Amino acid sequence: MKLHSLLAYFILSVLLSSCADNLSDLATTIQPTSDLVRLGANTYLATSTNVQVNSINARLDTNIDSLLLGNVANYNGYDSIYGQTNADILGQVACDLDFQFPKKTATQSAGVADSVQLVFLCYSYKGDMQSPLQVKVFEMNKSTFNYSQSYSSNIELSTYCDTSIASPVGVKVLTKANLPKLYSKVPTDSFYTKIDLSSQFLGKFTTLLSKSYANQSEFNAAFKGLYITTDFGSNTILYIRRLAINYYYHYKYKNSQSASDSIVVNSILRLPLNNTDGRIINRFQHPNTDLTKQNSQKSRNFISTPAGVYTRISLPLAPLKHDMDSMLKGKSKQMLNKASLDLEIDADTLFYNSPYDRLLLVKESEKANFFKQTDFTSVTAAQLGQLTHSKDASSGNYRNYYQFDLARIINEELKNGKDSIALIAVPVKVKFNGSVPVLITEEYKVGGITLRSGQHQSSPMRLKLFYSGY
Repeated sequence: MKLHSLLAYFILSVLLSSCADNLSDLATTIQPTSDLVRLGANTYLATSTNVQVNSINARLDTNIDSLLLGNVANYNGYDSIYGQTNADILGQVACDLDFQFPKKTATQSAGVADSVQLVFLCYSYKGDMQSPLQVKVFEMNKSTFNYSQSYSSNIELSTYCDTSIASPVGVKVLTKANLPKLYSKVPTDSFYTKIDLSSQFLGKFTTLLSKSYANQSEFNAAFKGLYITTDFGSNTILYIRRLAINYYYHYKYKNSQSASDSIVVNSILRLPLNNTDGRIINRFQHPNTDLTKQNSQKSRNFISTPAGVYTRISLPLAPLKHDMDSMLKGKSKQMLNKASLDLEIDADTLFYNSPYDRLLLVKESEKANFFKQTDFTSVTAAQLGQLTHSKDASSGNYRNYYQFDLARIINEELKNGKDSIALIAVPVKVKFNGSVPVLITEEYKVGGITLRSGQHQSSPMRLKLFYSGY
C-alpha cells in the first residue's frame, strides 16, 4: 500500500512539472520577440585637454569665508606643475551712517583723531609660514564699484587704482609665523594683524567722518575704497576671513563733580570691508601658467584654483547613438539608463593640499551662466561628483576619484540631435539645504589636482554606458 502511494505521488509530480514547462514555453510563444526587453552596454574613451581659466565670477555672497592675499610662486615646486598664483583685494569700506564725530560743546571737547589701522583676521594660509610677505595698502583713486553690478576676478586694476601716481597709505612686512593668535569667539587657530595707516590718510579720513552721508553710495563717491596687495615674498598666501578699518579717537568731557577735572573717553570706530554694504573683489593672476607644457603630458590633465586651469572633457555622441540604435534595433522605446564617468586622481602625482571635496561637470556652453543662477533643483546642464575612495581588488591600492552619472545630460543632448558634448570639470563649493544644493560657487582656495586622461595607459578616462530598449 505504501509503495503504491509513493508511485502515485511520483507520477503526479512529473505531470505537474511537465505542465509548468509547457506553460512557460506557451508564454514565450505567445509574446512576440519584439516585446522582449533588450539590454546593452558599451565603453568609450574620453578626449580631454587643459583650458586656461581667464576669470571666475567675483563672489557677491555676504558670508564670504575667505579672501586670498599674497602669492605662491616657488613653494615646493608647486608652480612647476600648476603655475604661479597672485591674489590681491579691492574693497569698499562700509559707512556707519549714524556716526557723528564729537563736536565741541559746553560740556565736551571736540574729538581728536589718534590713529587708523587696517585690521584683518586670518584663519589659515598656504605656503611657507616663515616666508616674509610685504603688504601694501593703497587708496582707490580712479573709480569705485557699483553695488548692483557683477564683477570678475580679473578686473583691470588701472580702472580703480593707479599705483604709479599714489604712495601706499600703509606698509607692513610680516610672516605667518609671527602673527598673533586670536582667542575670542573665533577658532583658536585664527590669527590677525594690524597695519598702521599714514598720518596723511588719518587726516583725510577724519575729514570724511566729520561729514554726514545720506547713504552708502554717497560715502563711496567720497571714499572709493582700498586696494591691498603684496610686492615681495613668493611663498605665502593668507586666507582672510574679515577686513576692517579701525579708527581710534578720543574726546574729553567735564566732570560734574569738579569743573577743573575732565574725563578722557577713548573710542574705536570699526568700518568693515564686506559685501553687505559694499563690494569686495578678490583679484587673481597666473603670470606663468604654461598650458603648452601641461598639454604635452598626454596621459594627464590638470586642475588648479583659484581661476587657474580646468579640464575640458569631450564625449562622442554620434558613435554612441549609432551603437545604441544597432543594439536596440527594432525597439521603439530606447533608454540610456546610466552613463558612468570616473575622473581619477593620478596616484603618481603629488597634490599640494587635500583633493577638492567636489567637482562639477558642466556643459562648456552653459558654464558662464551656470554660476549666476540661484535655483539648482532642475539643472540639466551639469552634474556634481563627490570625492570617492575605493580599494582596487587586483592591486590592493586605493583609488581616489570623482564619480558622475551623465545619463540625464546625454539623454538631453541626444534628444536635441547633438553629435558630441564638451564638459568642463570645475572644483566647487556647495551649500545644501538638506540634500538640495542652494548655492554652488567656484572654488577659491589655492590647490591643484592631476587627473588621468583618456590616454592614460593603465586607467584611462572612459565613459561606461548601460542602456535598454523594448
